[in-house]
Amino acid sequence: MFTVTITGNSLEELYRNLKGLLHDMNPGTTAQAFTQDAPMLPNPTPAAQTPLAPVGPVATPDAPTAPTTPAYHSEAVPAAPVAQQPQIPTMQAPAALPPQAPAPTYTLDQLAKAGAALAQSGKMEQALALLAKYGVQTVNQLQPDQYGAFATELRALGAQV
Repeated sequence: MFTVTITGNSLEELYRNLKGLLHDMNPGTTAQAFTQDAPMLPNPTPAAQTPLAPVGPVATPDAPTAPTTPAYHSEAVPAAPVAQQPQIPTMQAPAALPPQAPAPTYTLDQLAKAGAALAQSGKMEQALALLAKYGVQTVNQLQPDQYGAFATELRALGAQV
């Protein structure tokens, strides 16, 4: 029994080195049996192969005084084929949204009437809490940019705005 170490910087280089070693051990055969037993290894075409050159001795731990077999490598490594990337469909812009009516605008008078109706319906504490939430004591102190949000919250409490 003997051990052979084959070196290489890539799987392709290791494959070529092993194939060269097998050929050197029995020059009349090819490494076809090797490729049939391991279909996951690439099977380079003869045109892509380059001559192999010995690199150095291979260590044989079982027989330190036995002659060693040289490892092989190729100076030129053929480039692996580049896989074609699949085309990714582009997203089309969504259709334009139909025109929407502008947000309703409210007057101070509308908000005051809705708040008063809410308070008269027994929800005075909720109406006062809503005013406090906006940092005011009366509807008259609201800023015009707060009218829409205030009206929405009045409706959530049950007011008709």
